[in-house]
Amino acid sequence: MKKLLLLIFITSISFGAVAQKKKRKGFRIGEKIGKLTTKIMTSKTADLSEVSLRPTIISGLYNLDAKTSEATYFPKGTVEGNYVVSVTFMKNKGAGMLEIKGTVQCDGKTMEYVGAGTYMTVFHKPFTEQKTVTITTEEGGKAAFFYYRWLL
Repeated sequence: MKKLLLLIFITSISFGAVAQKKKRKGFRIGEKIGKLTTKIMTSKTADLSEVSLRPTIISGLYNLDAKTSEATYFPKGTVEGNYVVSVTFMKNKGAGMLEIKGTVQCDGKTMEYVGAGTYMTVFHKPFTEQKTVTITTEEGGKAAFFYYRWLL
């Protein structure tokens, strides 16, 4: 089953590339298959031992008029030049992404869940201080990590 889901996911990425090249307005079958596959592969957890983190910083966001598939995931109000802190929760075992049953915060501000196991916070100005991401689950699990300035 996991191999089938992985195959569907890879196929959807391939179709997405083809759909973007043809640029048919309103009909992007690759994106539709990708969204369906993402929904199938994303589950919820409150057990942090099941989670593998993928932290990301985007310094000076690209022009969103490019209409990439990725751009559809950014929170509303995100514009070119913004700075984004995101964390994606992947399954520790097997393929798939995880939505956390609880809260994910960056410097005390709740990060927006944008789908595919990913939480984001957007900053409109560059930041020079470390950012702290805190995860608290409904079952009382807690974890935190830092984005240090030297990574920026």
